[in-house]
This record gives sequence, structure tokens and C-alpha cells, in this order.
Amino acid sequence: MKLRRELPLYLRAFDALMRPQIHGFALRTVLATSESELMKGAALAARRVSDAYRQRLCCDAAPLQELREAGSIHPRLYAVLAAEITQGQQAGCTELMAEELQKQRDQLEAEPLLESMCLVIGCQRPDFQPAGLHRLSIGSHLVVVADSDSGLWRQERQRRLLWNHGCTLQLLAMFEKKGAAGAAQTYLFEAGVPAHTIQSRRTELNVPANCQDLEFSLVDMNNLLRGNQFWSSAAEVRLL
Repeated sequence: MKLRRELPLYLRAFDALMRPQIHGFALRTVLATSESELMKGAALAARRVSDAYRQRLCCDAAPLQELREAGSIHPRLYAVLAAEITQGQQAGCTELMAEELQKQRDQLEAEPLLESMCLVIGCQRPDFQPAGLHRLSIGSHLVVVADSDSGLWRQERQRRLLWNHGCTLQLLAMFEKKGAAGAAQTYLFEAGVPAHTIQSRRTELNVPANCQDLEFSLVDMNNLLRGNQFWSSAAEVRLL
């Protein structure tokens, strides 16, 4: 399942060129880890959320609530999941939901794939205020946010925004177990990288951060929130 909308052919070709550059920068400079290690963490987090959901379905609300309080699940996603469980319980569909959940859990036993990654330069979710901000999407892997729409496509402008305002990184992990019943599962994780983390490195941004210093939060599952893109409320700027 892909969270991005279909792009025109020429932009898809550009997107294909951008993907390895963004992935390489994010893994090497922002996260300082390998894709395989990143996906191991995503698998553990996804299975923990699934298990907590099952416990909530069985009337033990504590594990899912604890994940929310720890910031491991975004509040908006938590509210949707909790409401879904409550509605199912009130409708007497607990057994059917448990059966479907088991199919989803079986999919999570597969090795996850890094389906996509998006680097959002210039902002993080906690302190985002859209008034007066502009956003430029460059393909589906890079978004640039600033208080002026001037030169957002220029690398030098992007570098300054990264240095002064940090960035946000979203990664989409897909689980699809061969031969398993049910649909593939997608989990969207997000980490904010503040400016001071960027500023702690050399000017050329080639000193890696410690991945363990970054806290990832689950912000969407199976496209329930259509990507939960907090930056989408800023005014859109188009390349063409």
C-alpha cells in the first residue's frame, strides 16, 4: 500500500532518482544506521502495538494506553484505534475482530520492507504552526517547509532550513508474509530531528547523529489517517 498519490510520468522518473539520495542521506546522516537495523526496530514496534491492540480488545486497556503516554503511538492514531475497538465491542463483533487481528498479526511475522521514506525539511510535529508557512513537495520523498515560498527548490536554501529548523523523517514499513491470509500491513513511523541535533555536527553535515537519540512514533497504520501529514496544512507551492 502506497501513501503517496500518483505522480505524472516525468515526476515519477524524477522521484526514482531522488529516492536513493534521500534514503542514503537519512540512513547515513540523520539516523546513522543500516536499513536492516531500522527495519528490525520497526518490526518490534509494530508487533508490540498489535499485541497491545489485542489486549485492549480483551478489555485490558493499559498496554495501548502506555504506548500512547510514552509517545510510541500518536494521540490521533490512538484515538482512532480505541474508538474502533469500542465500536466493535458495542456491536458484539469482538470475535470477528479477533480473527481479523490474528490475520494481521500473522503478516507481522514477515520481515518488513522499507516501502518509502519522506524527509520533511524545516519543521517537526510538536511545535508546528501552519499560519504563514509554505510547503514544496519535491516528488514523494522530500518536502521543504519555510515561512517564505522563495527558492524552496534550491539546495542551499534547503541546507539553511535544515541547519536552522531541523527536519522530520517518516518511514513506511510494509509487512507481507508469503502464503498468509489477509492483506499486507503498513506501519508509518516518524521521528523529529531538531535543529540543535543538526547543529552539533560539522558544517558539511557529515558527522552522523546517534540513532538511539531519536524517538520514533507510530503515526499511521494501513493508511487509516492517510499518512497523518501534519505539514499539509501549510500553503502549497508548486514547482510547475
